Amino acid sequence: MDAPPREYDVLGSSGSKIFTTVWAAANLVFAFNTGMLPEIQATVKQPAVENMKKALYFQFTVGVLPMYAVTFMGYWAFGSSTSSYLLNSISGPAWVKIMANLAAFLQTVIALHIFASPMYEYLDTQYGRSRGNAFSFQNLSFRIFVRGGYLTLNTLLAALLPSLEIL
Repeated sequence: MDAPPREYDVLGSSGSKIFTTVWAAANLVFAFNTGMLPEIQATVKQPAVENMKKALYFQFTVGVLPMYAVTFMGYWAFGSSTSSYLLNSISGPAWVKIMANLAAFLQTVIALHIFASPMYEYLDTQYGRSRGNAFSFQNLSFRIFVRGGYLTLNTLLAALLPSLEIL
């Protein structure tokens, strides 16, 4: 009842609004990629295609309801003037924020590896798999350095995105 007035306009310059739109689209892709886990797990039991469809239908109907609920309730409660990282705008016990940050971190790591799996497979197939054991020193060192380099490059580019807004 004592909350300050909320602003619901989209703030910023035209360049800022473009980057905000791109980031929003990226967040949607990130949120919807979680359907890949039930899809992959559904292939264990036959018939795989039918089980995959059921898992994806479930994910993209029931699975997105909490995401949209949090999005719209948060916008209603905080408006557009809130921090882009919602946990900065709320108050409460420190352990709740720690658990929320831990969950977000783990989701990011899992999603990153799911998205990167096709690239890993391509790099391993084209350049890395030599004959012999998959756990040989040569194969392991290749995977560690190439995958680590791939993740490092992606992380660097993601960290540079806010700086590109001023160009």
